[in-house]
Amino acid sequence: MSQPALADVTPQAIFWRDIGSFALRPDAAEDDLDTYLVASFIIGNAVTFDIRHYDGHPKATATVYLPSATSEPVEIEEALRQVIEGLRVPESGIAWRRGQNYEFGYLPRNSNDRLREAEARVLALKIAAECDNYVATTEYIKRRVPELVPLTAKDLEQSASRPREKLWQQIVGNVISHKPGNRSIFTQGLAERTVNGLKVTEQGINYLNSIGFLS
Repeated sequence: MSQPALADVTPQAIFWRDIGSFALRPDAAEDDLDTYLVASFIIGNAVTFDIRHYDGHPKATATVYLPSATSEPVEIEEALRQVIEGLRVPESGIAWRRGQNYEFGYLPRNSNDRLREAEARVLALKIAAECDNYVATTEYIKRRVPELVPLTAKDLEQSASRPREKLWQQIVGNVISHKPGNRSIFTQGLAERTVNGLKVTEQGINYLNSIGFLS
């Protein structure tokens, strides 16, 4: 899903997510505007796009750039749909997309945006894949999550079932400690439990490659 960086692009959407949540090792680059980090992707043989973060952009945001030749509104909307689905970005994590009003210097955050278990499952895999032998403790995963997903007021609410934890910490803990269900990364064969965390399996690595995180 990854490919060389694009040359002639136009911004089409902004996510409230760090670029590191989409690519393990984004490239450093520079243009007439600023220095930036970039990861380039392709979905199937049809949709090519960059995810970039310029130094001057708000912290923990990532911008989708489509080829400038993609200019028709219907074409842009369909490409963005595939990008959002392919990168597993929740709707609440989208700060702006083409067609919406944009005020320079002001980037509102959806009041419903927070870390949910579906996203936390993928983040746990990504974080463990950064580690030696693809093994990470629950403590380390919890330490890394706020660096990839900027926490909201909802994330920081006290957990009702775990008084010593915030809601986001409970969500991450649930991914690793709950009895496996159909959507569990363990049931799907993407990871194996360890004594104090998880290990990404070969199937899990293949999955992360398929969404362009490692490749």
